[in-house]
Amino acid sequence: MDMLVLCGVLLMFSGSAEGLITVDSNCTSNQPCLFYGALGRPLYLQLPSESELKLRKNRSGTTTETILTFKNQTIRHKHPDPRWQFVTENRTMIISRAEKNHSGNYSLDTFDSGGTDRGKYQFQLIIEAEVSSVKVTYSCLSSVDRSVYCSSDGDQLSFSWTLNVDSHGHRLTDGNRTLLLDKGSTGTISCSVENHVSRGSQTIDLQECPESTTITRTSAASAVSTVNLARDNGPTTVSPVLPVSAVSRCTQQDHGFRVFVSVWLFEVIVLVSLLVGAFYIYTRIYKKQRAAEGKKRELEEAL
Repeated sequence: MDMLVLCGVLLMFSGSAEGLITVDSNCTSNQPCLFYGALGRPLYLQLPSESELKLRKNRSGTTTETILTFKNQTIRHKHPDPRWQFVTENRTMIISRAEKNHSGNYSLDTFDSGGTDRGKYQFQLIIEAEVSSVKVTYSCLSSVDRSVYCSSDGDQLSFSWTLNVDSHGHRLTDGNRTLLLDKGSTGTISCSVENHVSRGSQTIDLQECPESTTITRTSAASAVSTVNLARDNGPTTVSPVLPVSAVSRCTQQDHGFRVFVSVWLFEVIVLVSLLVGAFYIYTRIYKKQRAAEGKKRELEEAL
């Protein structure tokens, strides 16, 4: 027997199987059951212990796909996908590794050994990616406000926050990824993320924002937008925006530096020009003196 099937038998008998789904009388055609499974995890469908079972997956319209036909302790038909396994001893259908394409509407027909209809069951299966990579970051919007952002991977995520001050936890009603806090919020902040198949959380310490950090409402809105973009690009810590006065000082210093460099370059150009001119004049004078001396020497030799 396949090792996965053997493990499935042991888990079913122990009653401690992870991802166990029980298809019973609660899943009628008038009130189908809704089940969830974790992506990439094993899933166990506990079927009724009848002599004959017919499990189908409903496609669009009246089209169906047969998953299993079991009768008289014999598997008459099983889906060709090797991830579908059936344990006859306890009527358990196992999906060894749940994928998104396993989501859908299913129907199960049951019969006794004499062929009498024992009931039809309906259920919907939804496969979700588990919660993972929970991370909390925050940025100071001003000296009195801050924005806290929680990021996570997974499907159908639900967020909740807990602010812990002086060892007392305060559950916050805000269920969004981003949370706005005032200056008086200190201690630790926890973000809990969960869906139908798993949950996760992270806690960080809240540090005081710098008193000199002041920005306009427009700048604050821009900071919040930057935090929201972290959902697509991964967790991001936003640095405080410089005060307007600091920006002005930086601009003035930059302007003064440019003036200094311009004056220095002008002086260098003037100096180089003077040196080149002086060298040119000196060369001309020197040539004239040499020519005059040459003529004088010729006259003296002629006499």
